[in-house]
Amino acid sequence: MPPPARPTALAAEPLAITGRGLVSACGAGVRALAQRLRAPRAPAAARLPASVARGLAHDQGARIPEALVDPQDRLRSALEAALREALEEAGIDPRTRTVGLALGTALGDTDRADRALEPVPPGADPRAWLALVAPHALTLDLARRLGLTGPCTTASVTCASGSYALEQAALDLATGRADAMLVAGADALGRLTQAGFSALGALADALDPAGNPLDGLVLGEAACALVLERGAPSRTRAVLRGRGLAADASHLTTPDASGKGMARAITRALAMADVAPREVGLVATSAVGSPAYAALYQGALGAVFGATAPPVASWESRTAHALAATTTLGAIYASLAFDGAHGEPALTRPALTLTVGFGGQNGALVLAPIR
Repeated sequence: MPPPARPTALAAEPLAITGRGLVSACGAGVRALAQRLRAPRAPAAARLPASVARGLAHDQGARIPEALVDPQDRLRSALEAALREALEEAGIDPRTRTVGLALGTALGDTDRADRALEPVPPGADPRAWLALVAPHALTLDLARRLGLTGPCTTASVTCASGSYALEQAALDLATGRADAMLVAGADALGRLTQAGFSALGALADALDPAGNPLDGLVLGEAACALVLERGAPSRTRAVLRGRGLAADASHLTTPDASGKGMARAITRALAMADVAPREVGLVATSAVGSPAYAALYQGALGAVFGATAPPVASWESRTAHALAATTTLGAIYASLAFDGAHGEPALTRPALTLTVGFGGQNGALVLAPIR
């Protein structure tokens, strides 16, 4: 594999994560995930409502509790709560700073899309369907509600959407288009999503006694947000030192089992971070339970680390596979490891978080604790 090209100085600058926000099956807030990580392991998934799983071969998933969302606007309400939590932790008032939003979502709000198929009520503007089905409409709606005056973009690249949104946010900061960026990932776990993954044969038919998938994915629902800033603000929770993206270019849905694409993403992230493989203290993976991705990780980690790979773990035993929220969830998981919030000694070495997506999309982040 040829050495990765060196990124430009501004684009490669470490970024501070100063705010975090989350609404997931664990509950509302980053603290809810931290509490679940410390608690005895319990199944993340439960039987999905009939409106989602009726007639499907797979009826298990991890949805956000109904009490935490607007039943008529599930994803928007969850995302708004996560974004506000992140801004509050960062101590940022969008009215006084140029704050942008980069949202990653694979399918957008599929609950809204389902409503778009219903007849238009008498007197309603038929053009309003666009606000229900276009993923970018969710980004613009949230920017308006929060008063965000910086750039607002939407990335839709399967479950790796959050990785591409984060890359866009980093470029917006490097070029001065914003002095703080919100990066978010979210997808609704509705009927379209569950049925689509089921039809592709990607969902688990069997779970172990702890509820972990054995032969496929269990889908989750989450809205997850980060605040990124340049420099070293006093409220920094973790430092994003490296980012890597790569595509397999091999199949419409199935990943390259050799892991070569993921190995490229990891190598690029480590090079940007100026971190040697031996310095990594934790690898956090997504899409747990999928045999195809298990083979990919084995190949990629073997290529990068050889026989001395660091410990490998995942947050998905608590949240299930949260689709486009995966990248931002991984960053929060790493930040909690640096705080010792996993119930284990605080991690003092860099963490590597990995994201995969249909069609051979691979993302890698290198995060480090505050020095």
